[in-house]
Amino acid sequence: MLYFIKSRLGVGNIKKENKTNIFTYKIRDRQKLAHIINIFDRYPLLTKNYFDYLKFKEAYTILENTNLSKVKQDELIYALVRKVPSEGYISPA
Repeated sequence: MLYFIKSRLGVGNIKKENKTNIFTYKIRDRQKLAHIINIFDRYPLLTKNYFDYLKFKEAYTILENTNLSKVKQDELIYALVRKVPSEGYISPA
């Protein structure tokens, strides 16, 4: 499935961890992450993962904002990492 996703997106790397037989799909180029954001904006997640996606999207926005200093980016990202969903959180989708 990951190889299919990679072929459709045209970006990323797939790595297999031999000991655990777990595969990882990584996209390191932040410019290309915009493709992923567009997909999840169009087809939102239906679980608590939606909350995590919103945090990811906000982190991406912070890191892409060239008007923020590195220190301010770090502060905002740290505050973002500490955010947790409320008990009983349900995706608005």
